[in-house]
Amino acid sequence: MNNNRYREVPGGEEPMLEEMTNTSMQKDGPGIMMDPGETLVAMYNAAINRVELAIANLGSDENALQENILKAKEIITNLSRALDYSYNEELCTNLEMIYFFMLGRLSSAGKDKNLDDLSIVLRHLSDMRDTWRQAVDAQHSEKSAIE
Repeated sequence: MNNNRYREVPGGEEPMLEEMTNTSMQKDGPGIMMDPGETLVAMYNAAINRVELAIANLGSDENALQENILKAKEIITNLSRALDYSYNEELCTNLEMIYFFMLGRLSSAGKDKNLDDLSIVLRHLSDMRDTWRQAVDAQHSEKSAIE
């Protein structure tokens, strides 16, 4: 992640923007500005949504199953790419291993149509999202107290 307070996400150019429609966004000029913590939570929400859709497609719609697994993998890959090792190398290394684990499970789920693999990924994503949500909320509370 960059060190700016906000990260610009150009409207229409970022495919994950559609995935993040249920987040707090502010319109500001030509793009959409999102708090980095909110962006992170939104990405987890988008990945969770895709895994839930993949679970719903198991045994009924092979194309939708594969598409949702692919989208979840893309989001997790982007989470991995956003890691800033200069901030906390140990944390980033641990997150990278978890992301790699989830990507492997998603690949297995796509190949074997395995509910267990999808459920494990869903649980990890939900736990990680909830942890980040708590951190973001705490940061916002601290800011409000200072202002």
